[in-house]
Amino acid sequence: MNVRRRPTLVMATCVTLASMVPACSGDDAGGGFFTGSATATAAATSGGDPGAGDSGAVAGDGAELDGTTFVIDGTFYHSGFEVTLREGTVGVTEDVLGNVDGYVLTIDATFTNLGDSTTFFDAATSIVQGTKSYASSFQSDAPDVGGGLTGEGGLRFVIDEDFDYEAATLVVGAGDEARAEVPFSPGAGTLKDLAPSELEVSGVASLDAIDLTFSGAELRYDVPSSYREVDAGQVAVTLHFDATSRKSGNWRVNAQDFALVKPDGIAVGTDGSSLASLPGSEQGLTTQDLFVRFVIEADTPGTYTLRFKPGTYWVSSGPEETTFDFTLT
Repeated sequence: MNVRRRPTLVMATCVTLASMVPACSGDDAGGGFFTGSATATAAATSGGDPGAGDSGAVAGDGAELDGTTFVIDGTFYHSGFEVTLREGTVGVTEDVLGNVDGYVLTIDATFTNLGDSTTFFDAATSIVQGTKSYASSFQSDAPDVGGGLTGEGGLRFVIDEDFDYEAATLVVGAGDEARAEVPFSPGAGTLKDLAPSELEVSGVASLDAIDLTFSGAELRYDVPSSYREVDAGQVAVTLHFDATSRKSGNWRVNAQDFALVKPDGIAVGTDGSSLASLPGSEQGLTTQDLFVRFVIEADTPGTYTLRFKPGTYWVSSGPEETTFDFTLT
C-alpha cells in the first residue's frame, strides 16, 4: 500500500535560472512524446484602463494580473493519473495591512486515477516562463480520488508581476523522471502529454507443455499500479498474453523466466508482471489476462525478442526455451 503525504512546507516563490533551456525545446529528457496542441485565450481581466484594449496578462502588468483568467486545452498523463487542465485564474495575496504582496495562479483540473488505490496527484510541478521557474504552492487543491475514479480540483502556483500566460508552460515531473509539458498558448511550445499507446502485437511462443498467446502491447511512461513514473529517457513496454497449459495439475511461470532482448542485443529483465498458477490438462487449459513489463530506452525502434525459458518441468522433450519477436517503430 502506498502512503503518500501532502507537502506542508512553503516552497520558494520564484527561482531565476541563469542558463535554462526553454521547457518546450523538444529535447527534454523523457523522449518519445506524443505531440498535440494546447490553446489559451483570455476570458477576463481586472484592473488597468478598460479603454486600453489589453485583453490578457502581459509581463509587467503588476496589479492588472488580479482576476485574470485564461482557458487551457491540455491533457497529460503522469504517475498514475490522467489530468485535464481547464482554466487558469490569477488572484492576489495580501499582507496584514491589506496591501498586495503576491500573486497566486490556480489551474482548475480534472484528475482521473488510473490505479487501484485511493490517493491524490502529487507529481512535481512548476511553471516555466523563459528563464523563470514558478514553484507550486504549498496549498494543494488536488483531491483524493478513488482507484479508477475522477475528481475535480486544481493546481496552485506562486507567481509574480512578470507572469505572462502566453509565454508560460506547465512542466510535470522531477528532473530524473519522464516529464510532461503543457504550454498555456500555442506560441509557448508543443504539448508533450506522455499519453500511453496501444501496439498491435500478436503471435504464439510454444514449448512442449505450454503455449503463450500474445494479444497486444502497451507503451507508457508511468506504472499506474504503483503511481510511479519511469526514469527520464525511458519507456515501459507491457506485453499481454494468455497461457495454455497441457501439464496436469497447477504449475507456475515466473518473472525470471522472461527476458527482453533489445535491438542492440542487450537483454533486460522484467520490471513487473501479473502471472498466476496455471491449471492444466492433457487437452490444455487456458489462463487469461497475464502480462510482463520491461523498461527500455525511449525512441529506440527495431525488432525486440522476448525470451521465455521456464522450469524444466514444462518440457518433457524438445527445446527448453522459446522466443517471440515484435517490432517497435
